[in-house]
Amino acid sequence: MASPFTVFRKHQKLMLAILTILAMFGFVFLPIILQGMGMRSVKNPVIVSTTRFGDLKEYDLYQMIQQRQSVRRFLDRIRRAVVQAGGEAQRVGRVEQRIGPAREQAVVQTWLMAQHARRLGVVISKKAINAFIRELSEDRVRPYQLKTILNSMRLSQLQLFEMLRHELLAMRFQDMFLGSLDGTPPEQRWDYFTRLKRQAAIEAVPVRVADFVDYESDPGDAVLEPFFEAHKQRYPNPYEPTPGFREPKRIAVRYFKADYERFASPETISDEEVLEEYEANKELYDRLGGSIEEEPEEAEGPGKPTVEESAPKGGEGPETTPPSNPASDEGAGPPPGDTAKPAADAQKPADSEDAPDESNQSSVGTDTPFRLTAFQDAEDEAKEPDEGQAEGVTAPEGPELAPAAPDNSEPAEENAQAAEAGEDGERPEAGPSAGGVPEEIASLVRQALARRKAPKRFEEALIPIRDAIDRYRNARARYLAEKEMGMDASPPKEPDYEALAKRQGLSTGVTPLVSAWEIQEHDVGKSRVDGRIPLPQYAYERSWDDYLPETSVDLRGNQYLVWKIDETEERIPEFTDRGVRDKVLKAWRFVQAREKARKQAEELADEARKAGKPLIAVFVDRPELSVIAPDPFSWLTQGLVPSDPRNPPRLSNVGGIDSPGEEFMRTVFSLDQGEVGVAFNQPKSVAYLIQVIEVDPPRDALWAMFTSEPYTTYASVAVAEQRRIYWAWLDELQKSAGLKWERPPQGAGVE
Repeated sequence: MASPFTVFRKHQKLMLAILTILAMFGFVFLPIILQGMGMRSVKNPVIVSTTRFGDLKEYDLYQMIQQRQSVRRFLDRIRRAVVQAGGEAQRVGRVEQRIGPAREQAVVQTWLMAQHARRLGVVISKKAINAFIRELSEDRVRPYQLKTILNSMRLSQLQLFEMLRHELLAMRFQDMFLGSLDGTPPEQRWDYFTRLKRQAAIEAVPVRVADFVDYESDPGDAVLEPFFEAHKQRYPNPYEPTPGFREPKRIAVRYFKADYERFASPETISDEEVLEEYEANKELYDRLGGSIEEEPEEAEGPGKPTVEESAPKGGEGPETTPPSNPASDEGAGPPPGDTAKPAADAQKPADSEDAPDESNQSSVGTDTPFRLTAFQDAEDEAKEPDEGQAEGVTAPEGPELAPAAPDNSEPAEENAQAAEAGEDGERPEAGPSAGGVPEEIASLVRQALARRKAPKRFEEALIPIRDAIDRYRNARARYLAEKEMGMDASPPKEPDYEALAKRQGLSTGVTPLVSAWEIQEHDVGKSRVDGRIPLPQYAYERSWDDYLPETSVDLRGNQYLVWKIDETEERIPEFTDRGVRDKVLKAWRFVQAREKARKQAEELADEARKAGKPLIAVFVDRPELSVIAPDPFSWLTQGLVPSDPRNPPRLSNVGGIDSPGEEFMRTVFSLDQGEVGVAFNQPKSVAYLIQVIEVDPPRDALWAMFTSEPYTTYASVAVAEQRRIYWAWLDELQKSAGLKWERPPQGAGVE
């Protein structure tokens, strides 16, 4: 039998050739095959592609979000350390705002700006990062504390520096652009000034787009499907003209509501509590009570101004610190991570049902003296103010600040007589007292105590409710776990919410599955969690566990205990999904009907121009047309506190006009007295025929005011314009980089 070596020697050339080929395959082709198999087993698709800076894959995006979360956690730890050391941590708050949230669109914007900064040669050194940390900590956090923070976060100094370098590169590049917005030409200042100070009285006739929708026929899938593809990634926004078919996140909540008027009722305060509070703060309440009674007497004296005369008028009084310009203030500019376009927010009045009507608060001389809530009852019985006098505004909290003490130089007996004298000079009978406390002061004390104790009463009323919710939440968690394991489990019974509410003096309610826009139609949707974060923002932009209650409060002081009971995630539907085609057809018809509505409004405008009369006279015999005559209004308003830098100008509310927008305001204030024009509202749901009846003040008077008033008093008007420029700049950055999202960004929020 031949030896194997004999066979090998006989065919050694062939076998060596085969081994060489196998070796080449193993070293050259096998890694490629294995890599391809690995890529198929672990998907890492391209999410963002660019023509200038390369692509971002899913894992890249995941890492960027994790780094953003780490930076925000670090800032939060720094804030706590600064506050504990006695600082205010304002710098930390501004930096957090500029950095933005840990969401895909926000981190990609930061990455894009950092890439542009590197291209321009911007460098962030270790020395600059150390200086940045010292500024954040206000020199109150020691190195060993920073080391403790890093250890608790399981971060090295090198990792932290790289994360901060990335964020600082983006902020430095952003500052380079924002600096170009400094300086406002005189013509632009005049435009800003007139938007705040010039008022118009108009008449308007609405032509509703919905009245023309039925005239549009079904164009077929060949038209509807491209229309759907063009708008399927947008969220529906009732305050914007562009349709959207992306299904937003929806949640359902249940809540308990404590009515402020009931929980803060003075009737709940006993005479003993009144006496105890009065004795503890006797001097304060005597001053408050004396101010109420003696103020009319002082106003009648020679040389003593009335409350209205002493109140500051527009453009008078001490100059206040102006709102900071976002182009120069590092913390005031639009944050790079803020992905919500400003246009929608600018048009929607926040908490419109709860907020006072501020449509006429933007005229000259609108500074309004505040009065304490405790004084309301006494002032309601007083005579109505003369026409032209500034009306008082009820402050939500009080009494916190006492009015100036009255002049007690007159004899005590005369003071008492003046305090007790009515408008006609007669002395009314003294009312009952609480334990010897004069009734006027007792009423003041009762209201102050009731307001102070209302939050505590609410918390006490919530104790049994929280206990019931916690028990149900735990039982529900056990049921879901048992069901997941295949065990035979029965769902727990929910508490009797109606009975709990009745027992504790509360009301209760539940919402269906609603979007962030729709929840604002419910009273709980107008509240703020911890008094700071709007509930829609809290509920829709973060993870919120089911049946985990939070407390919130609305503008009227009503308090809520609210928790999520159900949720559906956002998604992009398909045209073939059930009901989607009907939505697309409805939106398409509405868009097409706008032209017909505008055409009819233009025809009515021609008719009004030929008549040369006010609209109310032109269409007096046309009952199908309603003529709206709102109170005079300005383009922009700063509301009741014009000098507050936290209260930037916004579009004025116009009585009877549905969601006026930039087009409406621009048309109104481009017309002279008696002229007629046509404009859509912000969502382009109504075309308005507009006639300007009067413009005030006249141009010459307005120009005199403009030349004498400092720019700082109305510089905040520039903020809205600068925001629009900023967003246009961001869009240009993306276009220049050839940036394209291969799929819609997740967690972008409501557009």
